[in-house]
Amino acid sequence: MCSRLVYVLLIALTTVWSCTPGAAAAPTADELQQEVAAVTARVSDLQAQLARLQQRLRELEQKAAEAQEQGAEADLAALRAAAAQQAAAEDAVPVDAGEVTFTSGELGLQALNPEISVTGDLISSYRCGPGATEGLDNNVRTLGIHLESYLDPYSRFKAAVPVTEDRASIGEAYFTRYGLRKDLNVTLGKFRQQFGIVNRWHKHSLDQIDFPLPLRQIFGPGGLNQTGASLEGHLPGGGPHRPRWQERHLGDAQSRNRTSLAAPRSLDHHPGC
Repeated sequence: MCSRLVYVLLIALTTVWSCTPGAAAAPTADELQQEVAAVTARVSDLQAQLARLQQRLRELEQKAAEAQEQGAEADLAALRAAAAQQAAAEDAVPVDAGEVTFTSGELGLQALNPEISVTGDLISSYRCGPGATEGLDNNVRTLGIHLESYLDPYSRFKAAVPVTEDRASIGEAYFTRYGLRKDLNVTLGKFRQQFGIVNRWHKHSLDQIDFPLPLRQIFGPGGLNQTGASLEGHLPGGGPHRPRWQERHLGDAQSRNRTSLAAPRSLDHHPGC
């Protein structure tokens, strides 16, 4: 690259010399060699200066990186010292060994109030056709009042009171204790048994107007709704990921299901709950 630059400079000097008006005769070979030597020395000097500048730049970059690393380490050490000082100050605070009183409003009387909801069961029918009196009938079958309360995380009380135009009765009222023993729950009171799919539901939750006909033929108009106890627990042999869940129901001696258990007719009352 240096030899090319020297040749370019020689050509330029020769051109300028030849084009200058009144110029003297062409320089001799010695003069040209001296000029080439001077240009070569200048180029070498510039290259040396460039190398020194590059070396200086690398040194400055290295010093800047070292200073930044030292600054980060200093900041980290300062944070650690401040944390240690704060911890020592907290440990130095005296602790009162006197009586400690814990107060909480979670177990107040307001927290024991049950959740109350009201549901309505309205049936509408329209009659028309030959020989029939045309008309629209609306009938409020029941007004359901539902109460639910958790006495603690493992104890729940639930009740359902259906109200009709004639009377109000207890549709369900039971207490459930979860985790009585490992994988064992117990339910006491009057409740709809877990028989099939829809027997546990109330009438206002059904997809149709009434319970399915097989259920009514076996257990009566209100389905299987008894007073007694229910035990729920796991059976062995299902494996850790597929436990077998089984319920045991113990009914009372005075059955209220006349259809299936031959109870007295006076007790066979199902107000639509």
